[in-house]
Amino acid sequence: MTKTYTLGCVITRRQALGIIGAAGAVSFVDLGSASRAWAACAVPPSQTEGPYFVDELLQRSDITVDPSDGSVQPGVPLRLRINVLRADDGCAPAVGLQVDVWHASATGQYSDEAAIGTSGAKYLRGYQITDANGAVEFTTVYPGWYTGRTIHIHFKVRAFDGTQTTYEFTSQLYFDDAVSDQVMVLAPYGARGARDTTNASDGIFNGTTALVLALTDDGSGGYVGTFDAGLTGLPATTGTVACADLTDCRTVLAAALPDPAAAASRKSRKVARQLVRLSTRAGSFLDRAGAASGTRQTRLYTRASAVLQRLMDLATQAGSGGTLGVSLAPITQAVAAILALVPSP
Repeated sequence: MTKTYTLGCVITRRQALGIIGAAGAVSFVDLGSASRAWAACAVPPSQTEGPYFVDELLQRSDITVDPSDGSVQPGVPLRLRINVLRADDGCAPAVGLQVDVWHASATGQYSDEAAIGTSGAKYLRGYQITDANGAVEFTTVYPGWYTGRTIHIHFKVRAFDGTQTTYEFTSQLYFDDAVSDQVMVLAPYGARGARDTTNASDGIFNGTTALVLALTDDGSGGYVGTFDAGLTGLPATTGTVACADLTDCRTVLAAALPDPAAAASRKSRKVARQLVRLSTRAGSFLDRAGAASGTRQTRLYTRASAVLQRLMDLATQAGSGGTLGVSLAPITQAVAAILALVPSP
């Protein structure tokens, strides 16, 4: 009889802490609240993705930094928290979903857009994986304005089965105009003059007050913005990878890794090659362990686990630096599934 292994329910606590710690995907703060159900959660309306979404595959919480040159975007600090809840399941936390955010800078520009001369820049973009409370949190700045739009932040929620997208929801978040008016007179926003569009005159906002962020003062000149997104139709399980045995799981991992031949840059190609080598080396140890027994088998399984951890460390670092070229989540899931099948010493 074959078994299906899923991340988060069959790996040991030691393995989970090691892998999740490397990926930075789950917070273990207030885990006791992970199982609680919210009394109510509103289903927000979806809105257009717009022309400026770029799937940068940057898993990180601080999106003010541009990994292409190390520069930091100026502006009024904003800590953005999005809670993703299952509106059709008692508002339970939705764990293991990928949440992307992207928005304009204080001067009204999006990164990595050839039309406005920001190609290659990667500021104010990134994604996080929802934790045990269904939450993600980003460190960013209050967005600026650009012609024809009120001030806003884009967000996208996705679920994956391996590398296939199985769920996607896209919308936008807005700010109270009174707060925006106060921020827009500050540096560096104020140098641009008055904005030409407010919530009241924005055709996409169109009176959708349900998408206005709840803002509080952070006590240090910035803001904390919180938004609860109750979603319906989410997959029953998220953040999982199904595989029956080590051979199957290794195939899943190989498919999740970036292809060196498809790399967009020299750095990305180097990372892809290193990841393939590490995967191959771990596979070699696993094959030899399968044919061994006793102390030798244990030693080989331990070495395979160590190589897989190095693979995760490299993939996580590359994901934060924008040189991974693929989503980190499927790699994390595949490695965790393999470790779930490796006997603990």
